[in-house]
Amino acid sequence: MVARSLERAFFYSLALFSNYSLWFGPRAGVYSFVGEILHIQLGSVRAGSLGGN
Repeated sequence: MVARSLERAFFYSLALFSNYSLWFGPRAGVYSFVGEILHIQLGSVRAGSLGGN
């Protein structure tokens, strides 16, 4: 369970980092919105892993 959560968190953070590289692109608004969604998801994953597996 822990490994699965860490794997998901890794891919979320990877998506966030690739999002930041496109931050100033033509679709910056869309990318920042997706980044916020992923950030919220990452927070809930982190909270879920802390809350007991």
